[in-house]
Amino acid sequence: MHPSFRSTLLLIVIGLLSSCSSPKTLTSFWMAPMPVWDGVSAQVQTVSIHVNSQGIIDVIAQNLPALPTDPVVHYQSGVLIPGLINAHIHLLNPPSCKPGKGFVPTTPLTNARQVLQSGFTTVADMGSWPDLVVSYKTLFSKRVDLGPRLLIAGPIVTIPGGYPENWIPSEAKKVGAVRFINDPRLLDDLKRWQVDYIKMGMQEVSFGGKELPFYSEENLKSFIDQVHHQGKKFFAHALTRQGYALALGSNADGILHGSHELLDEKTLNAMAQKNMPVIPTVWVWKNAWDVPENDLDQMYGWRDQVSKKQWDQWQLYLNDYKNSGDSFPSSLVDEEGIKKNLAQQKHRILQKNIQAWKEAGIPFAFGTDAPFCFNTAFNSFEEIRELKKAGLSNKDVLNMLTQNAARFLGIENQAGSIQVGRKADMVVVLGDPFADIHVLEKPVAVYREGHLITKAPLGLKEKFLSVYLLVKAFLKTVVS
Repeated sequence: MHPSFRSTLLLIVIGLLSSCSSPKTLTSFWMAPMPVWDGVSAQVQTVSIHVNSQGIIDVIAQNLPALPTDPVVHYQSGVLIPGLINAHIHLLNPPSCKPGKGFVPTTPLTNARQVLQSGFTTVADMGSWPDLVVSYKTLFSKRVDLGPRLLIAGPIVTIPGGYPENWIPSEAKKVGAVRFINDPRLLDDLKRWQVDYIKMGMQEVSFGGKELPFYSEENLKSFIDQVHHQGKKFFAHALTRQGYALALGSNADGILHGSHELLDEKTLNAMAQKNMPVIPTVWVWKNAWDVPENDLDQMYGWRDQVSKKQWDQWQLYLNDYKNSGDSFPSSLVDEEGIKKNLAQQKHRILQKNIQAWKEAGIPFAFGTDAPFCFNTAFNSFEEIRELKKAGLSNKDVLNMLTQNAARFLGIENQAGSIQVGRKADMVVVLGDPFADIHVLEKPVAVYREGHLITKAPLGLKEKFLSVYLLVKAFLKTVVS
């Protein structure tokens, strides 16, 4: 490349990036008296809220000061609730029925924008291309209008041949989305990426039932001790009794999936004693068979929210599903012979486990897992529907979405409630969510750190920025 052309290109990049500063919105204002659920109280109360650039600075009963010094924002109807938290997502994944297919440079930013616009002001990415997800974490810390507050795990830690190294796309392996526990550079790289916590795959069988290499508690102890010594939480991907036993025995700080095997009383008691939180993730497993068999009308309702490429991919999957007999299309997880009726049986078991956890007082947090097939970033409410079907109350679900998810991630002093000293992450919904949880489906307004989030689609500058971040991450990964 000619030096003058390189310089010109650099100037264009700098100019575009500088013009991508946060739009000017009110960041110091009063919210006029309105019904508020603060994430802590047992019911909605009418209060006024004072916000500035540092967060929520005052919450007072009923009336505003006689002469408020800052502008006043009025909502004639609606209820204010804390910004929602998704404690298990993968922002770099496209909603494809074949893992890794359909990724484009704007995928991460599109997912993030859709999640934020739907009321989720904080999300936790549980395993992605480290250099790229770090770039987005930095971006969203400066551009609060573009995406939610982003916490990251960096890569998923496993052992050679273990989950998910056994099935993820080769491209994901090449960019370091999976790392091995015995890699001597791993801990230093995790420090360099400034990850917020560690995720480990603890799955001893493939989705098709093939045995996978698995840890022993002994070869985990040294690594996990170092993780905890650094003040990081460690979360376990586990789906079975054996995975749960290892997570409990190795002092995991939380489990990222509900079990697809019925848990015995011993496991339930151990979880209750340790107060072990779990994220059920129901819809991500159910959607691949439920939509083709039961919910095509709903899928057609999403037509205008996905690209033509994505829509065509869904149509191909539906055709493959129809013609694949009693097994899922092998393209779903690159494995033959995964029975549809077995998946449905595991779904019923997961529902029973959720009921048992509730009875045992085991805490839940909310998470949707990766965009996958019909599990999309723009419609997290599908997971809420499934939690309700499993027997959870509106109050249970609201706690999962706010204070429980905040505690799961260790950010309860920043997010998950509307209190003095917390970030001004707030959502206005049309009605009392304790009475009707469906009001969460279409929020009236979303605030992240006091910034009102618009419903505008990505512009040309943001799309260019996505390309720039992708190229930058690629070069950094190649060099390292």
